[in-house]
Amino acid sequence: KALTFFEQALELGPRPEMRPEIELQIAECHRQGGDFEEAYRRYNEFVKKWPDDPRTPEARYRAGYCKLRQGNGPLARRALEDLLALWPGDKLPADKAQAEYVVRAAYDLGLT
Repeated sequence: KALTFFEQALELGPRPEMRPEIELQIAECHRQGGDFEEAYRRYNEFVKKWPDDPRTPEARYRAGYCKLRQGNGPLARRALEDLLALWPGDKLPADKAQAEYVVRAAYDLGLT
């Protein structure tokens, strides 16, 4: 039901500042529904469309997570490494919630 709601919200033409949030929620609905391929595609779309959005660390991490869940270690590794490359060494995003995704990526890299 949430997926339908967010898709309808996009069709209605939301305010420009709301569009990234809705698109991220659609990707999240696919991930939580177990459609990891579609979620992966949506997260990557989000990163391409909204590279400066503060939630890109989350989208990049979740893209890698989706590939990890599908058993595709090489693509998961690439997504996680791309995220980690944005914050080399011990650097982290200023937003603590987003910094958590960088830390998770470092851990999950070992699972690939």
